[in-house]
Amino acid sequence: MGQADRRQWAIYKNKVYDLSDYLYTVQYYSSSSGTDLPNYSFLNDDVTGLFQQSAGQDITKQMDASLAKLSTEDAANQITCLDNAFYVGETDFRLTARCTVQNWLLLAFSIILMTTILSKCTFLTVLICSKLTDSPGGTAARLKETSRGIR
Repeated sequence: MGQADRRQWAIYKNKVYDLSDYLYTVQYYSSSSGTDLPNYSFLNDDVTGLFQQSAGQDITKQMDASLAKLSTEDAANQITCLDNAFYVGETDFRLTARCTVQNWLLLAFSIILMTTILSKCTFLTVLICSKLTDSPGGTAARLKETSRGIR
């Protein structure tokens, strides 16, 4: 995915980082020694290597291993740099449990509500129909009297 479109992005702790422009710039100015043009390489080579080798993938385990080799200050600086300059967004969480559970609960409550409404309507219809047919002056009695008078 990440290499097919020539973008060098990866996922680290559910955050998406894109180093495409950085890696292109470092490669373009790789011949500069720092005297005539500045040296643009400021990220650790292990970190940039992960983005090149595992583009489009989750590199959390490999990145943690690479950062563990650095001092705490250097590791914190690498993460700060990634967050400030290369952060693109977070991964899509719509198919995770925290979203799908809410959808299933909403569906269950809707089914319970509709079943309750339907049973009340059915009960009221049966009750009204039985009252009409059982009452002495009801519709059924009037229909019998009318049919006797027609004969």
